[in-house]
Amino acid sequence: MLMALAFRYNFKFTLIMNIKITSLFFLFSSLVFCQVTSEYKNALNEMIQVSGTKDALLASVNQMKTMLKSQFPNVEKAQWEEVEIYITEVSLPDLLNELAPVYYTHLSLEDLQSLIAFYHTEAGMKFAQKTPLIAQESMLLGQQWGLDLAQKLQQLLQ
Repeated sequence: MLMALAFRYNFKFTLIMNIKITSLFFLFSSLVFCQVTSEYKNALNEMIQVSGTKDALLASVNQMKTMLKSQFPNVEKAQWEEVEIYITEVSLPDLLNELAPVYYTHLSLEDLQSLIAFYHTEAGMKFAQKTPLIAQESMLLGQQWGLDLAQKLQQLLQ
């Protein structure tokens, strides 16, 4: 009887604590989401633009559209124009809006402003321009490195 009572008390205590912790998490999350101001979102949008991130996103979307066009050759030009409008005026702004709280938890408004200032320098503009190429070449090197490492580890573990 005493064990059952202790178990029930421990279960209730654990349940109450889990509810309180979950409630605090959601309260904190909502506060963080509410604190992303329009000034912060505007700075984030500018940083994404000047860093070349927006161009990279649009380039990947264009690759997707090219694949879709080959899969749907009978779609009219007007429909593809609607797709373009949806991407640029709805989907991309939605993505940037959803990214704002993520950036907000890691970077202050001042951080974004400093990054924007950097991307307006000669070095920053060059970095933004070259980043996609560096990423592409680095990805190939990283893949080869991963294969080589896996082979070496297999040899070492035999």
